[in-house]
Amino acid sequence: MNNRFAIIGWTTICLLAGSLPILRGSVLAASSVPPIYLYSGYLMTASGNPLSGPYRMRFSYWNNPDALAGDLLTSGEINPAAAGYLGWQEADTVIPGNKGAFTVYLGSQNPLPSFGMFSSGDLSTLHLQVEVRPENAPDTSYELMDPDVQNQALDRSPVPAAPFATNALLLDRRGIGTGSGSVPLLLSGGMLPVSAIPGKTNADSFTIDADASSTQDVSLKFGETLGKTLAYDVLGSRFVFNADLHIQGNLTVTGLVNGVNLSAIASGTGSVLAVLHPEFAAAYQGDGENNVGQLSVRHDGGPRTNYYAWTSSRSSLQDYDVIVRLTLPQRFERWSSTPIVMNHRTQSASAGDGKLDLLLFDTAGNAVGVNGGSGLASASWAAAGITFSGSPTWTPGQSFLLKVKFSSKNGIEAALGDIEFRYVERVH
Repeated sequence: MNNRFAIIGWTTICLLAGSLPILRGSVLAASSVPPIYLYSGYLMTASGNPLSGPYRMRFSYWNNPDALAGDLLTSGEINPAAAGYLGWQEADTVIPGNKGAFTVYLGSQNPLPSFGMFSSGDLSTLHLQVEVRPENAPDTSYELMDPDVQNQALDRSPVPAAPFATNALLLDRRGIGTGSGSVPLLLSGGMLPVSAIPGKTNADSFTIDADASSTQDVSLKFGETLGKTLAYDVLGSRFVFNADLHIQGNLTVTGLVNGVNLSAIASGTGSVLAVLHPEFAAAYQGDGENNVGQLSVRHDGGPRTNYYAWTSSRSSLQDYDVIVRLTLPQRFERWSSTPIVMNHRTQSASAGDGKLDLLLFDTAGNAVGVNGGSGLASASWAAAGITFSGSPTWTPGQSFLLKVKFSSKNGIEAALGDIEFRYVERVH
């Protein structure tokens, strides 16, 4: 390449030197999206004589510093498929003035690309290629402005952060930050960092925990010192306040409050306690091979309790079933928070010696999951509170089934006393 030109001057974008002029230019970025860069310098011959022109200057963006043979087509045009070409180029005609001075407004012929369209890798290796030819010469006459003729791998000038960092840090003269008038910076996924959450929004919805961390509680905190929170308890599927709640106005509740149906109370309902005392009407069943033992009804004078007793002298657990069928009243509304309480005693605290297990079937005949009703064992009389799980069916006026399995060995007595049923019944 013949060194016919040189560009000299000062620049914040690049310093170009080589077969064409040494270029020093300056860049001004708009406070919003930068549509134009002001690029200026001096165009002169390699021997230092200023040129008067006109000349054609071609600018282009690349993500590498080394110009290769395949970067240009045989026509002299930039190869759009060239490796490293970032898709933007512009050609401007310049007529140098006094001492060869010229000014080019990059983006005036072809809009500059938004830096947001480039990957972080492209931005970190962004280079500007500058070429010059006489105005009426063909494109094959373009000469590359090499910033360092001694370095064969450096043919383009790196674009420093200034052109787009100015835009990134100042938007309409507003800087990035969390103070009044500042511009918040979005994180990956378009989310605001916690420190930049605005005081209010005019949108119809505002999502907290947008990354859907469904296994963790989500909390809204009021004041660092105050420390009051409104949290969603994921495991309990409920909202939790850590302070008192005052409602100024009407409150409508469609579910339960501490196990009480407020709408049912408003319509005239009350709690009911029904107790079965042994000997209650029941069916008896040995449902397998381990059914050797004796079932009887006895009385404990201390707590004045009648109870069913099952004992077996065998060395392995033997079991027997007591089955009760009950009908829900027509005014049945719902079960209380602890629907069933079973009074029991096994003489041994080890369920391996004797125990009681509850099996329950709803009014549709389906097995009901019970909590607190399995492996009951206590050396003295104890009351086991039993709750339900799942979505059992309880239809007023229909029957449900309760089965208590007694297990005993080595003469240990498994005993069942009163069974309490707690529910809410409509008064009207």
